[in-house]
Amino acid sequence: MNSINCTTIFTLPQALKIKIADEIFEKFPATKIAFSILSVPILTKKEQSKEEQNYISNLKQDTVKRFVDLGITPENYIDLSEIKAWRKVFQTFQAGEEKKSTIENLARRAASEGDKIRANKKADMGAISNFVDLYNMISLETLTPMGATNIQKISQNEHRASIVELRFAKQGESYIPLGKDTVSMPLTPESVVYADETNILTGYWNYRDAAHCSVPASNQIEYILAVADQVEEGGDAEQAILNLNRELARINGVWHTYQVLHANRRDVILNLSQIQEGIVSEIEI
Repeated sequence: MNSINCTTIFTLPQALKIKIADEIFEKFPATKIAFSILSVPILTKKEQSKEEQNYISNLKQDTVKRFVDLGITPENYIDLSEIKAWRKVFQTFQAGEEKKSTIENLARRAASEGDKIRANKKADMGAISNFVDLYNMISLETLTPMGATNIQKISQNEHRASIVELRFAKQGESYIPLGKDTVSMPLTPESVVYADETNILTGYWNYRDAAHCSVPASNQIEYILAVADQVEEGGDAEQAILNLNRELARINGVWHTYQVLHANRRDVILNLSQIQEGIVSEIEI
């Protein structure tokens, strides 16, 4: 992909444009994304306070217990309307059975861990960081795919707002997914990606975020773009982001703005010049 006066120095952009390409609505007319700009200290389990550890732990147990109460099992989780909706979308990507929505992978694990709850044991949903663990549980609560990008890693433009776009992949594009740091994964031109002006940020819509811009366990405050995706019956993007914003204070995070894009509102430009003072405002086009 050609770059246009873009840099990858790790500073915060002065302005950020989030947009959904028109072509997405031609194929997926019910597409909706909700996102939040937030700041939060990203901590591993060992770095978290006891209170924060207990909060995250209880949230995980309550989330799996909810699956149990709803009768969701390893045998029937694929019958959830949200899972069916995203499976239908991913089939259009022509990328093979391995590529699945993040919500399907999370739901499969939660359904499996539910067997432990039924046996009066503790569920194990893994531990990544306070923030990732939090939004994963909210993703399960709302059955909505979610992801996050480190805003400082978004390519910047000297003359205009940095861009994050939901669009179709271009012929020959590839990216290195999180967890596969040395293997570049090709993208099918039928697939949907989040991308800035020089790099893929998330491949196969919400399969995996790119390694280079993923949320680090850095033990310092990071500025994050958190996104929730929705197609037809595939979750509730706005509710997912609202729930995330509501719970952020429990891990000492702060949200600065949240926005919703859909067929009747396809882009927004945000002024980030004062984000370190907690101020994010919309720029009128």
